[in-house]
Amino acid sequence: MTKTPQSIQNAIVDLLKAGHSVEDVARELPTSIATVSRLRTKHLPDLPRKPAGRPRCLTANTMRNIKRQMLSGQLKTGKEAFKYLQRQGNRITYQSVLNHLRQSGLRPYKKIKKPYLSKKHMEARYRWAKAYVNWTVDDWKCVVFSDETKINLWNSDGIHFYWKKPTDAEHPYHIHPTVMHGGGSLMFWGCMTWQGLGYGCQIYDGSMNAEDYIGILDTTLQESLEYYGYQPDSFVFQHDNDRKHISRRTQAYLRSKGIEVLSWPARSPDLNPIEHIWNYLKVQIGQREKRPTSIHQLWEIVLEEWERVPLDYIQKLYQSMPIRVQAVLKAKGAHTKF
Repeated sequence: MTKTPQSIQNAIVDLLKAGHSVEDVARELPTSIATVSRLRTKHLPDLPRKPAGRPRCLTANTMRNIKRQMLSGQLKTGKEAFKYLQRQGNRITYQSVLNHLRQSGLRPYKKIKKPYLSKKHMEARYRWAKAYVNWTVDDWKCVVFSDETKINLWNSDGIHFYWKKPTDAEHPYHIHPTVMHGGGSLMFWGCMTWQGLGYGCQIYDGSMNAEDYIGILDTTLQESLEYYGYQPDSFVFQHDNDRKHISRRTQAYLRSKGIEVLSWPARSPDLNPIEHIWNYLKVQIGQREKRPTSIHQLWEIVLEEWERVPLDYIQKLYQSMPIRVQAVLKAKGAHTKF
C-alpha cells in the first residue's frame, strides 16, 4: 500500500479542521474517501460529524417560524405554509411541507362549522348557562328537543382542516364560521325525548313559515308526545329562536296547548343534543353501499336510519347536558367542544 505523503496528510487535516466534509476533501485532493476518513479518526477524533443522510430542506429556525405562525393562526393550512415558504425562496415540495409539520408535532384536524358569536350572543349564552347550572340529568330528561336539518342527496358540504398539537386548546381560527340558511337535498324536522326519537317530518320545498311550523307541531309533535305518553305538564319543549318558532302565531298555539317552552340562547347548536343525532344520521346515510339517486329514495333511507338510532346513544346525549352547561360557563359564553 502506498503511503500518503505527509504534505497531503497535513492538507487533509487542515481542510477537515476548516469544516470541509470528508467527501469534499477527497475530491479536492488526490486521495480516497477511506484515507481521509482514516486520518480524520486518527488526528481529529473529537471533530463533530455532520449528520448522515440527505440534508433537511428547511432550517430549524425556519420550521420554528412556520410552527409559530400555524399555532397562532397566521397560516391556517398546509397549503398556505407551502406557498409562504415558496415566496421565501425555499425549494420544497408540498408533501415535504406536510412531513415537516407532522415532524414538528402538529396534526391536521377537520374544521368545525359553527355560527358566528358576537359579544351579545356570548353574554346571552353565559346568562342562560347560569340559569340552568343546577339542572340535573333528571331535569333534562323532561325536555323534548327539536330542530330542522338539511340532508344532501350526496351527503357532502365540504371539509376544512387546520393544524395544531393534539394537546392544544381550540381557538377561534380553528372554526369555519357559517350563517343561517345557506336540488339535491331535503329538509327534515324531528324531535327527541329521553324515551326515544319522535316522528320525523319532511319539509317540502325546503322552506317553512309559521303556518307550516304550527302544522308540524299540531301533527308530528303531538303524535310523538302521544306515542310516549307525555302530558302538557310533564315535559318542556325546546326549539331555537328561528322567526317561525318565536312568531306570535306559534307562541299563541303553544300557549293554547299548555306547552311550556324552554328559554334558548341564539346561535347555540352546541347546546342542542339533537345536532349529534343529525350528524349520526348523515354518517349512517353516507356509509350506505348504495347511494340514493332521487329525493324520494333519500327520504326512505332517512326514515330507515332515523328509526335505527340507538336509545343508549340518545340517552347519553341527555346525560351530557349538565356538562354542556358547565362548558358554556367555562368558555364565558363562547363556543364549546360540542
